[in-house]
Amino acid sequence: MPVIWLTPVLTDGSVVEAITANPAPQLLVGGTGARFGVPRAALATGRQVLEIPEADHSLRVPGSVRRYTGVLGLVEYAQVCLEEINRPARDPHDLAAAHQRLLAAEHRAVAAVATWGTR
Repeated sequence: MPVIWLTPVLTDGSVVEAITANPAPQLLVGGTGARFGVPRAALATGRQVLEIPEADHSLRVPGSVRRYTGVLGLVEYAQVCLEEINRPARDPHDLAAAHQRLLAAEHRAVAAVATWGTR
């Protein structure tokens, strides 16, 4: 089953084992300020990694709440992408609907990130 791991505790061997044992597409999301999301351990799993600069274990980043909502927008976009990659397309209408879902999620993520510099 495709999975997005939000701030996985990579210092726990059973978590690393669960990640590496699952053959489905996975994305590990963590912050550079988190104690448990060891970047080398994340990369060593061989899975895709989305590293959020300065984010702590709860994905909070320094600064305004808008910066935090930007992070959540990026995570949502990643989730939609993972879902669409793994959804079997039945006909061209499915592809068009998938494209619209991706565009909508991308728009929300870009809009959220664009507010990072504002208060």
